Amino acid sequence: MIVIVLLIFCVGVLSSLFIFQFEQNLMLRSCFSMMAVVVFLSACSEPKQAVGVSNAENVSPELPISLSDPKALLGSQLFFDTNLSKQRNQSCGTCHDIANAFVDKRQDALLGAVSLGSDGHSMGGRNTPTAGYAAFSPAFYRMSNGEYRGGQFLDGRASGLAQQAEGPFLNPLEMALPDGASVVERVKENPRYVDLFNTLYGQDILEDAQTGYAAITNAIATFEKTALFMPFDSKYDRALRGEAKLTPQEELGKPCFSLSNLLIVTHVINSVRHHSMPKKRSRIMSIVI
Repeated sequence: MIVIVLLIFCVGVLSSLFIFQFEQNLMLRSCFSMMAVVVFLSACSEPKQAVGVSNAENVSPELPISLSDPKALLGSQLFFDTNLSKQRNQSCGTCHDIANAFVDKRQDALLGAVSLGSDGHSMGGRNTPTAGYAAFSPAFYRMSNGEYRGGQFLDGRASGLAQQAEGPFLNPLEMALPDGASVVERVKENPRYVDLFNTLYGQDILEDAQTGYAAITNAIATFEKTALFMPFDSKYDRALRGEAKLTPQEELGKPCFSLSNLLIVTHVINSVRHHSMPKKRSRIMSIVI
């Protein structure tokens, strides 16, 4: 009896290995087939031209900025300064937590669905998007085919990081200061800030509310362009640098991952896997288990 059980077990294992190898080959063929299709469609599609973009903040080609950059260092202090909120209890870093991929992990507003404001009861209208890698998002624009791309916030309403930084300070549901002049006055309470702004942005830059507020948001935006916000420390990134090795299964998926239209490939592969695999697989696996 034991011999029969062992024989069934061995047959099940060998059958499973054969089917797994067949599935891998099928997935690989599917990946390369879809690569050819996507390349062909990309070549035939109309150019993605920006429409109606003017005075927009563009993505810097020189990213990341050094953490030792003076404006980035100033921006880092502003980013974590709780004094720049109505109740002096909330900073940019409160909702963009550096320890949690720059998102808000607090559970005190609708179980974390949205963020709690400085006043302790107001709640933001949307979930806080991550500030990580945000510097790579281009200015919001409409392409010639009518599709929209880029921008900051979940709806792209801010063209760049500096414009995005203006919003939370003045949002009554968030940091809740009444206007840009109030933010500037809070910054001026710190003599060290005043000295740094005079040195980096021009003497008495904070004496004018408009230019002062622009300098504040520019410093924060500069900080958000540093490597701290774009560490590229996933396993895939480490493998590209030779610091990690992908498994055979991960290597198999690499061609698909490299495609610009990954979603289409994923759906095709899933369709092939679920509709074209031998129907006896579940019975074989049940015997092995």
